[in-house]
Amino acid sequence: MPGLVVTRSVGDELAHSLGCLADPEMLEIELTSRDRILIVASDGVWDGLSNSRAIEIAAMYHSAAEASRAVVNAALESLQRLGMGDNVTAVVTFLPVPI
Repeated sequence: MPGLVVTRSVGDELAHSLGCLADPEMLEIELTSRDRILIVASDGVWDGLSNSRAIEIAAMYHSAAEASRAVVNAALESLQRLGMGDNVTAVVTFLPVPI
């Protein structure tokens, strides 16, 4: 069997038969009026950056696309310094300010 790529194991019958489950890790929280940034990202981002560091980086930008790129680049740099490699994907959303 080739090396396991977990993100591509969904629907992979061979991987499933070997014990690989495609159950995502999820966290459900209630947003408050203080929440301004939402980051949905692959595990590679969180292996390279803490939650607070990812938010700090995203908060430096006015464009969600630029913030997403900056978070991904920072995670890749951190992983490289740690001698790790991983797929890194992030989507940053700026939440509207409540009226």
